[in-house]
Amino acid sequence: MIRLCVTLIVLGEVYTTHANAVVQPNLTIAAAVGETVTLTCIHPTDDFSSIIWFRHTVGQQPQYISCVYKLPKRNLSPSDAGTYYCAVATCGEILFGNGTRLDVQGTAQIAVLVWLSIGRTGALLFGLLMCALIIYCKPE
Repeated sequence: MIRLCVTLIVLGEVYTTHANAVVQPNLTIAAAVGETVTLTCIHPTDDFSSIIWFRHTVGQQPQYISCVYKLPKRNLSPSDAGTYYCAVATCGEILFGNGTRLDVQGTAQIAVLVWLSIGRTGALLFGLLMCALIIYCKPE
């Protein structure tokens, strides 16, 4: 049964009725490395014990994540990127949300800024050392 549900996610064929719709309010969330986001699944039954979260990344099988109403993702890294789907098991059917794509940005930018800061600090220290040598080593 779960394999069938996963296949439906991959093909994007989600069958729901408006009365029993599973809604993920955010279609896309863009966050930086190290940030925290919370993914939300809304279902009108208020039976949150039956909510299941999956993550799908390109070229991989969907992975089971957790059984919680709101899915917190803390200290984000590039490996957290992907599309997250929530599913609700109701009497006789499993309903899937529309999916939330999580984009984790900033990995290369942070590394570049760190190296630029280190280089600039090194150049400043070298310049100060040269000034000190010129001032204190003046021939009289």
